[in-house]
Amino acid sequence: MNKLAAWVKGVFAPDAGAPANQGIYETTEEDGVHAADVYRRGRAITESIARRRGIEPVFYWQPLLVGGALYRRTARMVGPPTIDISGALARHGEVYLDGGHTNEAGARIVAERIWQTLGPKVARRSTHFRTRPRAEPTTTVTTPTTTTTPGELLGRTELAVAGLSSDPCLLDDVVTRFPLLAAATPSELDRLVGVGESWFSWLAGSARSDGRPADADTLDAARPDLAAELRAGFARHGSVRISQMPTLARSDVRAAIAGRIVAVYSGCPAITGDDDSG
Repeated sequence: MNKLAAWVKGVFAPDAGAPANQGIYETTEEDGVHAADVYRRGRAITESIARRRGIEPVFYWQPLLVGGALYRRTARMVGPPTIDISGALARHGEVYLDGGHTNEAGARIVAERIWQTLGPKVARRSTHFRTRPRAEPTTTVTTPTTTTTPGELLGRTELAVAGLSSDPCLLDDVVTRFPLLAAATPSELDRLVGVGESWFSWLAGSARSDGRPADADTLDAARPDLAAELRAGFARHGSVRISQMPTLARSDVRAAIAGRIVAVYSGCPAITGDDDSG
């Protein structure tokens, strides 16, 4: 979600210190629609993962100094359960340090506004925990900590990617491990490239089967780019981490992947928390 929030802020707020009225690009209604779509996909992923772990996520659409009517319309497009507090600083323009960041006074105002809705939720949870019966003391057994090597992590991810065709819900395992994948030897590099190509191929096929040809084309086109970046990075540095590849930072690629994750997670009770068996 942090990356998605940063992307949304990038649409509406220029970098601090950037010259005003550069005339390079003016945001449009289409930008707002796209930002809302990316945000909703990211929010759905967060909700699915949080429910699986018994967590109640709370979302806020925060104030910005810039963006104006388009930013407010995008907030309406985002809709519930996100709570729109974009007007919290409407009469406090002096607290902004730039287009989005505030001083301590601004942070306090926003925090107090958030607490209006978050406070009652915390209070309910606190009451729940206070009224639970005290557990009997148990003997704690300490297990030795083990470290997963890059090769072992690759192996587990390879198995998960290979199993996606028969069990799409293994996508949760892939999503959890994929950003951690790295290669420090030529053989690990070959395996890393293979995992990336296989996963993107499966994602593209899934998108095409779901009637999302544009997403499928994006993922198909990105697959060789990712492989080339991995090999070039390894050649320069002698090791490479997949999360640092520029292809994975592209907004169209992120949006296509997010769309697949949301679509697949919605059909996985163990992930969404819809399993009534236990």
